[in-house]
Amino acid sequence: MSGAARDRYLRFPAPSLPQDFPVRLGRLEDRSGVSLEEIALSSGLPARLGRQWRIGRPPSEDELRAILEFACAVSGGVAVLLLDGSQPWPVRE
Repeated sequence: MSGAARDRYLRFPAPSLPQDFPVRLGRLEDRSGVSLEEIALSSGLPARLGRQWRIGRPPSEDELRAILEFACAVSGGVAVLLLDGSQPWPVRE
């Protein structure tokens, strides 16, 4: 399968984001020690997108994919984005 065909096959519709997604992005910043602008730049995106995410502009599908790829490289990064911070984190026994 060619790269372009694989990219089309692997694309998924962007889910509806939680209302507090900018807060969750802030937690990802804290967890990683990297600003949203730096996250955008590391993904080949303009730094201004990081500022826009911070003030509540939802990321596009490609931007969300870049954020999730970054979060996967940060210990606990995906949990910070996906789990509700007001609820206790599940603990494996």
